Amino acid sequence: MELLFIDCEYSGISGDLMLSSLSSIVGIDKVKAYLLNILNNLPVKQNFSINFISKKTHGIEGNYLDFQIKNQDLNYHLSTTSSEKEQNFVVRPENHHHSSYKIQDMRKDLNIALNLFDSKETTKKCARLALEKIISAESQVHGVPLDEVHLHEIGSIDTIIDITGTMFCLQELGVFNQKDPTKIYISPVNVGNGKIKTAHGIMQVPAPATAKILELNQITFIFGDVNFELATPTGVAILASLKELNFLLEKKPAFSYKLKKIGIGVGTYDLPNQANLLRIFYGQKENLPQNNNKKNQYMPIYNLETNVDDVRGEILGFLINKLMEQGALDATIIPTITKKNRPGYLISVITNEDKVESLTELLIKETGTLGVRLLKQQRYCLERKVNEHKISIQGHDFVIHEKTAMDHNGNIVQKKIEFEDLKTIADKLHLSIRDVEFYLNIHLVK
Repeated sequence: MELLFIDCEYSGISGDLMLSSLSSIVGIDKVKAYLLNILNNLPVKQNFSINFISKKTHGIEGNYLDFQIKNQDLNYHLSTTSSEKEQNFVVRPENHHHSSYKIQDMRKDLNIALNLFDSKETTKKCARLALEKIISAESQVHGVPLDEVHLHEIGSIDTIIDITGTMFCLQELGVFNQKDPTKIYISPVNVGNGKIKTAHGIMQVPAPATAKILELNQITFIFGDVNFELATPTGVAILASLKELNFLLEKKPAFSYKLKKIGIGVGTYDLPNQANLLRIFYGQKENLPQNNNKKNQYMPIYNLETNVDDVRGEILGFLINKLMEQGALDATIIPTITKKNRPGYLISVITNEDKVESLTELLIKETGTLGVRLLKQQRYCLERKVNEHKISIQGHDFVIHEKTAMDHNGNIVQKKIEFEDLKTIADKLHLSIRDVEFYLNIHLVK
């Protein structure tokens, strides 16, 4: 299993920091090409500059996204209304201009950007959800309808860049894969401390929109030691959308893993007494070698159970497939009699700890059950290995996979050919499964 660990506990989270960090993992040239494609295809026509540059913060080098838009050529649906427009440019991320960038136009531009790469439907859903969380937070903070939200600091093209660029990187890293997706872990979000100057005057950290997103999505955060805003609405909205769609766990990995690459994104300002950076660790869960000591063959697993008496058979069949696709070790449905003598089903799911939360939420979502029982158990596992054999039958060549199970002393307990291989041969040669098994048992070299 591949994973991303986002270290938000140090310098917080923002859209540009997340994009910068992920870009150094995915590949700067690849991400930059996509970002330039966005700006070249939006209805807004402007002079811009965008580049990733190496930058040091307190002696640590990282990746900085330098993005500027010159206002003089803006047309179509974006017009500058800032009192600072004589500066003639907008520098991300701190000097945002107030603009009349309408909500409906932001949505359209987001969709344009998402259609500029082979984005999965889940990728698009996550990106749109992140934008809507920002809009919803601003709406509630200011007490205005969604379509009348004035976005101020976040209401600019760089919001589109941050969200879609981040989603592009996450898809490249396998987060939105249907089978065996890369899992995201995060530490508590450091929001900073002190007071900040906003379009609405002096306010305490976190800013109102950021605080509202943290509240609505129940994201764990901490106040840091630095008197600076370390968490932004875009940054926490991206985390919130990933959390809602079960791609993110709010904890540090509790297992051994090996690092493939560390992404470091650097911010604009120099912070006192600490580096202004975001680190994202990209790694893979380490499969520790089996110890021949019998005691160490016991492994912790979790059993999820729930009873249902009002779910159709078609839904249960669909549920089994979804559970296995999302990482369940096993799933069983047993007919039973529930309360009030109703016929029902006992749904039982076996899983590892890292899948407990996502599979529990899946059970609730698909069945409508009001509760799921959780039981931690010990499982004794035989060591297994799969051997690959090439064999010719009736002039046709096949590759078969033979699973071998061994006890703690290394003695072979069982050998079995994978059923899918038997089925492939039987279909190809128009034989029964039993005939294929008989032939292989005779001719396969043990």
